Amino acid sequence: MGNVCAIVIKNGFAYDALYRTLEDYHLLVGSMLTNKSFCEFFAIDSPNRAYKFLQQLPLKAEGTKRHRKYWIIP
Repeated sequence: MGNVCAIVIKNGFAYDALYRTLEDYHLLVGSMLTNKSFCEFFAIDSPNRAYKFLQQLPLKAEGTKRHRKYWIIP
């Protein structure tokens, strides 16, 4: 039957697109990202919204507040 890709839509946002773009980021830029780099790559205007997205993703986080870094776990 092939692969079935689940699309989760919450508050009008397709998380499938977020995961795919995160894979692109990993391939093009690397496995480490910050809130700022996430905003720039994903074209998100609000750092608060980016923070909320980052909290929902399966990422390893290090540091606190301004110095927080996220690692993409393959």
